[in-house]
Amino acid sequence: IAPLEEINLGGATITEAETEEIGQREFWPWLALAGLIILLIEWYVYHNRLRVPTAGQTAGRFALRRRRV
Repeated sequence: IAPLEEINLGGATITEAETEEIGQREFWPWLALAGLIILLIEWYVYHNRLRVPTAGQTAGRFALRRRRV
């Protein structure tokens, strides 16, 4: 069984339309990846600012302040 190449309807001949491939690509995955990267950078920067200083870091800052004065 094979499809017909032409169909006669009411005296009119209908032929198969040529298939054209439209080269559309979706770019939303790239936008989603860029958004995720931006969120990860924001999260990293935010959490680095919230670190609790350790005893060594506080002593080092205190020593720097004493030298400046």
